[in-house]
Amino acid sequence: MRVKQKALVLIVIMLIFAGVIAACTADIKSMQNEATSTIEEEMGLIKVTVDRVVDGDTVDFIKDGEVVRVRLIGIDAPEIGEPGGTEATAFLADLLPEGDYAYLDIGDPAEDRFGRTRAYVWLAWQDTGTSSSSMANEILLRAGHARVLTINPEGWEGLFETSEEEARDAGRGIWGLE
Repeated sequence: MRVKQKALVLIVIMLIFAGVIAACTADIKSMQNEATSTIEEEMGLIKVTVDRVVDGDTVDFIKDGEVVRVRLIGIDAPEIGEPGGTEATAFLADLLPEGDYAYLDIGDPAEDRFGRTRAYVWLAWQDTGTSSSSMANEILLRAGHARVLTINPEGWEGLFETSEEEARDAGRGIWGLE
């Protein structure tokens, strides 16, 4: 009888422990959602869902049920058909898989001459595997899949130039083709 009582007590303790862990996990998820909402509001970011990657510096996102074509600010990736173009497109597609969400920091001016929304694209709290940044624009530069393009500079030029230089010095991406 004693063994059965001990087993019963152990089961009850395990159930209580599991309940406490479940409650803590729910609280943590709630706090993460609140923190994300606060960060979005404070930084003026717009949450979007990835529809498809068009090329190495252009992505279609879905916002409020509408497709929004976005040109990443401050970079120029090779076009598909140019050396490195297919690789840049594939790299960006790996960073921004279809159906994932991301955050847009819209530029000024908000559109380029082709009517695309200009934005810095922030990844949705994931490990990028390539740098400490979670901005897709900068990650493409650091990986060597784009060059710095400063048509309308908005404050990230220093970081972008450093990232490009590191990729060039290491011969990554397009810099390994030259």
